[in-house]
Amino acid sequence: NQPPVDLEVAGSTVHAEFRVVEYRWAFGDGQGLVTTGPGTEGLDSEVRTAFRRRGFYRVGVTVMWTAEAFLDGRRVGQVDDLVSRARTTYPVAEVRTILTG
Repeated sequence: NQPPVDLEVAGSTVHAEFRVVEYRWAFGDGQGLVTTGPGTEGLDSEVRTAFRRRGFYRVGVTVMWTAEAFLDGRRVGQVDDLVSRARTTYPVAEVRTILTG
């Protein structure tokens, strides 16, 4: 989360509020996922994948934001398609077989 930002400009206050629109996940193996939340710890998280082979995967997330701007308390505009990214290398050392059906 990004806290609001307040700036004093020529005797006026510019206030900006930021909101996450979606998270775009890439798991380094061609699989992707779009979520509205960042995920939680554990197996019930909305962010999950299954890797088919051991190895090192370049895992990343692109966070899409929007920002609203206010001048002295009055809304003056919105900026869409703000982007932040994070990537890391994720080692998969164990592969498990799961029987379904």
